[in-house]
Amino acid sequence: MHPVSVDTNILVRGPLEDDLDQHLLARNLMEAASRGQGLVVSTFAVLEMAWVLRARRIPRPDVARVIRTLMAAEGVTVTHAEILHQALARFEAGKADLGECLICADGQACGARSFATFDQVPQREGWGASPASLLEARDPGGSAGRP
Repeated sequence: MHPVSVDTNILVRGPLEDDLDQHLLARNLMEAASRGQGLVVSTFAVLEMAWVLRARRIPRPDVARVIRTLMAAEGVTVTHAEILHQALARFEAGKADLGECLICADGQACGARSFATFDQVPQREGWGASPASLLEARDPGGSAGRP
């Protein structure tokens, strides 16, 4: 039997329990995965799931717990799991959304040493930098970033 790739709407049914029929079908699919069928979960689906859960006012620690439980589930393969683990650690430690954390971790996996963003949260947490500050660091005293 081949693994099945799942959409976000399958992933959110478990923690939300907002549609009993879909919740039961999603749970049965997860149980089938643990019996050997296997599920492949895209990191993109995990990111969408985090957005949906946060939009439903699920607290950040609970979102992180749901993701970690999914990643540890028997028969589940999450794409780019190492990058997701790094992003999740940053998400749990701070206030940035999981998307920013994933973008930064993905860039680091490709050799990036800086994360440029206009968002203040990563800048305040010390792992993001404004484009102007990065340009200034490359061209001290120059006109970098100025029209």
